[in-house]
Amino acid sequence: QNSTSPGYWSVYAQTLNIQARLELAQDKALTAFDTWGEAAIAYRNAGEDYKSIRSRIRQARALQAQGYYQQAVKQILEPLTKQLEEAPDSAAKSLGLRSLAEALQITESLDKAEEAANDALAVAISLDDPTQVAASQLTLANIVYARAQELSSREKQANNKIAEALDLYQQVIDQGIGTADRFRAQLNQLSILVDDERFWEAMNLWPQIRYQVDRLPADRDGIYARINLAQNLPALVRWGGPDSPSWSTVITIL
Repeated sequence: QNSTSPGYWSVYAQTLNIQARLELAQDKALTAFDTWGEAAIAYRNAGEDYKSIRSRIRQARALQAQGYYQQAVKQILEPLTKQLEEAPDSAAKSLGLRSLAEALQITESLDKAEEAANDALAVAISLDDPTQVAASQLTLANIVYARAQELSSREKQANNKIAEALDLYQQVIDQGIGTADRFRAQLNQLSILVDDERFWEAMNLWPQIRYQVDRLPADRDGIYARINLAQNLPALVRWGGPDSPSWSTVITIL
């Protein structure tokens, strides 16, 4: 196959993408960062712009895996977002804006994070893409709740943000798009309700979550989900309402 043909570049890019994933799995995040940079160029040469953008986003996530959140924003996500702003709406554009929002949340730039998440959601809605809409709503809900926690000294504003976050999580759940996003939304709802000492409401949610725990994958996301859940359950155990989880349930989850 001609080394300058789109087909050649596409196969080469896929090979680099697999290599970068392996490097990240081996805790070689900075090596993976470089490899995904090469993959982004190869995908662009193949004319696969969407996959090129995804490789750039993975570069940002490789930096984040090393704790370089500001660098991920400044070096990758902000320039990428400016590039996407000029582009027509697409799944890649929504994904890029959502990744920027998540990175900005970690760096505690919550105003900018909320703006980027709203932009991602607007793009997803314009595309009529339920998967992107649900993912964007989940990101926006996380940011809105972070702002509620920041506003905790101003009770009315904080309560408004908590209600907004719960509503956004519920929209993700009601859409039923993507089991993983739906479960994360339920976990985050539970966390908010427990933090807010709304134990009766939390207990209404608990049976739905308990049913899904045993089906969690044994990967990093599954482990984090179990830890998240186990951190919230002791409050329900101590509350001691009808059908509250037991300490043995908490231990079983971990």
